Amino acid sequence: MGTLAHTETRAAEPAQRMDIEIYVPATGELERTKEATAITSLPDVMARARAAQAGWAQRSLRERAAVLLRVAEVLYRSADGLAEALQRYNGKSAEEALLSEVYPAAANFRYFARASARHLRPRRLRLGALPLAYSRVRYEPLGVVGVIAPWNYPFLLATLDLPAALMAGNACVIKVSEHAAATGERIEQVLAEARMPAHLVQVIYGFGDLGAALIESGIDKLCFIGSSRVGRLVYAAAAQRMIPVTLELGGKDAALLLEDADLEDAADGILWAGLANCGQACASVELVYVPDALRADFIARLQRKLAALPEESLGAMNVPFQKQLVLEQLRDARERGARVVAERARRGDHPFLLPITFLSDVPDDALLLREETFGPVLAIQGYRSLEEALRRINASPFGLTSSIWTADRRRGQELAHRLQSGTVTINEHMITPGMPEAPWGGWKASGLGVSHSVLSLPAFCRLQYVFHDRGLLRYKFWRFPYSAGKARWLRRFLASQLDPSPWRRFTSLLAAAPRLLLRRNQPLSGPD
Repeated sequence: MGTLAHTETRAAEPAQRMDIEIYVPATGELERTKEATAITSLPDVMARARAAQAGWAQRSLRERAAVLLRVAEVLYRSADGLAEALQRYNGKSAEEALLSEVYPAAANFRYFARASARHLRPRRLRLGALPLAYSRVRYEPLGVVGVIAPWNYPFLLATLDLPAALMAGNACVIKVSEHAAATGERIEQVLAEARMPAHLVQVIYGFGDLGAALIESGIDKLCFIGSSRVGRLVYAAAAQRMIPVTLELGGKDAALLLEDADLEDAADGILWAGLANCGQACASVELVYVPDALRADFIARLQRKLAALPEESLGAMNVPFQKQLVLEQLRDARERGARVVAERARRGDHPFLLPITFLSDVPDDALLLREETFGPVLAIQGYRSLEEALRRINASPFGLTSSIWTADRRRGQELAHRLQSGTVTINEHMITPGMPEAPWGGWKASGLGVSHSVLSLPAFCRLQYVFHDRGLLRYKFWRFPYSAGKARWLRRFLASQLDPSPWRRFTSLLAAAPRLLLRRNQPLSGPD
C-alpha cells in the first residue's frame, strides 16, 4: 500500500527558475522537460486560492462531499491509465501502482466524503456549572493549505491530505516534487475531469526554492511529507510564521519475529514490505530481528523467495541520487563487518537500477542501522532475548511503524504497547497507510500530527467556541461584589459540583439553588 517517504524539496535554496527534467526510470531515458512555476507567480496563485476558498467555504458539507465523490469516481474510471503513467514515470509496476496509489487515493476521497460531516458539524458542550447556557463548538476552515509532496508515491501522497482539507472548507496549493512533474499533470487532469471548482486546488512545479517560497507565501497550514532532515528545516521555517504543520517523515522500521512465528508467512510478508516500490517507502521493513535459533532458517527462506521473484515484480529506483545514498550505506556496513547473505543483480545497467541486498550481523553503529535506507535492502539481525530486541528497536530515533510476527495474538498485542511506533501491525507490515480509516502518524523523529481517518480533520480547522447565557441564570455569582455571605454560598455551590458523595452534592445543590433565582446580582451578607 502507499506509504510515506522522502522529498528532496529543501527549505531554503537560492531563488532560481529551471526546466524540470522528466525521466522514465525503467530505461533511464530523459523524455522531456517542463517549465517550472515561477516564484514570482505565487502571489497570484494565493489570490486565486483565497477567492476560490471563500466560495467553497459557503458550500454545505453535502455539496463538498459530492465533489469528492466525483473525484473518487474519476479515479476509478481512470485507474488503468493512471497506473500505466505511474509505471512509466515512477518506476513501479502497474499492479503496484493500482494497489499502492490509485486505489488508496480513490478510497481516501470516498471515505472523507462519507465520514466527515458528523465530525465537522457544530456540537453542543454541556457546562456542569451552567447547564442552561448556550455552549457550542464550531469548526471553521483555516483558509489555504500548502502541501509539499514527495516523489516515491507521487499521486497518493500529493493528494493524501486533500479530502480532509477540502471537506473542512479549505483551498489547497500542492507543490509536487521536481521528480514527479508528470504525475502532477495527471492530478490536474483528474481534478478537472471531476469538475473541481476553479483554482480551489492548484498544482505548482519546481525545486526546493519553490517549496521555501510556498511557506513564505501566506498559507494557513502546511502539510509536508518527506525526510526527517528536511522536515526539521520545514518545521523551523513554518514556525517563524506560526503556521501549523503536519509532518509525515522518515522511518527505520523493524519487523520483530517471535519464536512461534510462522516463518514462511513472515518471509512472504517481509519480502513484500521490504521490496515494494524498490524499498522506497518510509514504512517499508528495513530491519528484521529474529531469534538466534531461527535466523539461519529464516534467511534461507528469504533467499529462496528472492531468487524466485519475477523481475517484473521489482521496480526501479525513482531517482538516481537515491541509489548513491543506498550504496554508501552498503559500503559502510560491509567495511564494519556486515555479512551479505543474499544479493540479486538487476537486468539492465542504468542509474535507476540497484541490486537487491540482504545483510546480517550489521553493527549497531553502521549507517544502515542508524539512518533511513530507502532502497531494496534488508538487515536481518539475530537476538538472544526479547528484551534485547525491544531495546534495540526502541533505541532508534525514528518511530513510524513496526510489526510483530507471532502465533500468539494476545502476546502480540501486549508487545505492541511496548514498541515506540505510531503504528504497530501484527503478522503484516506496511498495509495500513493504504487504508483511509486507519490513522497514520509517526513518533519521535518520524513526524508530528496524523493523516488518514477522521482524527486528522481538526488539524484543518479553526476551532471556535461560542457561549451565551441566554438570560436564564438570574444570579451571576462570579461578578462583584464579593462578601462573606457569597463565600459561604460559593462553598455550597462547589460542594454541589465536586463533593465525592452523591448525597452531599444533592443537599448542597438544594441549599445553593434559591440564590440562583435572584433577579439581579444582589450582595450576599450576614448569616445564610
